[in-house]
Amino acid sequence: MGVWLVDGVFVTSTTPPPGSTRITGGFPLGTTPDINLARSAVGVEDEDGFLVWVELASNVRADASTAATMDGLLVRMGCTVRLLSGSEAHAVLGTGQDLSGAPIALPAAPSTRLVRAHPSSARAYFESTPLVSPAVWQPLQAQRVRYFPKAPRGPAEGSRAQSHSTEPDTAAAASPP
Repeated sequence: MGVWLVDGVFVTSTTPPPGSTRITGGFPLGTTPDINLARSAVGVEDEDGFLVWVELASNVRADASTAATMDGLLVRMGCTVRLLSGSEAHAVLGTGQDLSGAPIALPAAPSTRLVRAHPSSARAYFESTPLVSPAVWQPLQAQRVRYFPKAPRGPAEGSRAQSHSTEPDTAAAASPP
């Protein structure tokens, strides 16, 4: 099976979809010829089509338990179809780093380079607001501002609204309940 990129969406399939680019290949967990060579696993999230790559650190030995753990992680992330890749499948970051940041040689075999792009629906907010250092905004944010409540307004003329006087209402106090 393989993971393919078609029109900006990742799909898993046994045959290449029309106009697709192959990202990687692998075997479903139950059909892996030698599970002890599976150092990475890949899946595509069902909900949004995100590519999920799980790779063992270089100091971890691959065996059946690590394969089951990687598979379980992909299940929790919502990947129905999950593939285990061979020992030579690696994610290479930037110009030659593995996932831990250690230098790694770029593969001689064919590989696919994925570059982050801006989605068509994404846009920046507040573009006209300049970026400034904390030396500019921190003193302004640290200032203590005290707000005083406004005096209540008296009733409008001709209105039956009660006034907000601080003196007790003598007529209400004199009358029995």
